[in-house]
Amino acid sequence: MGTTTIFAQNFLPQLLAATGKSTAGFFWQMVTALWSSYWPYILLLLVIIAVYEILTWNGNWHYNSRNGFSPGFNRLIGSGVFLLYSTIIFAFIHFVFGDNVYLEQYWPYVVHALAFPLTWLSLRKVGFWVY
Repeated sequence: MGTTTIFAQNFLPQLLAATGKSTAGFFWQMVTALWSSYWPYILLLLVIIAVYEILTWNGNWHYNSRNGFSPGFNRLIGSGVFLLYSTIIFAFIHFVFGDNVYLEQYWPYVVHALAFPLTWLSLRKVGFWVY
């Protein structure tokens, strides 16, 4: 039994297709696509964004949510934590069930059903999301 590849011959257009519907979702999609080649620059950009948000926390430079950060930064953190949990859960499922995970259509629902509440619980527990 041979291995199945999940990549089509037009890999780059599929990779760059805008599957992220929000700015934060598109940002994290680009981060995951470009991470291996540009990780130092991506880390630097994330640090600059975080430092800017910390410096303008509860300030008058932009609109602040109840936690003192901008709504865009809240979305960036939320979608990043969701991406982290989704990756961990999918890697675990792939480790347990193997390559057949790519052929089944219900795994994304399982990953989302677990990642959404985990994201909410963890960000609420650490006090980042106060709503």
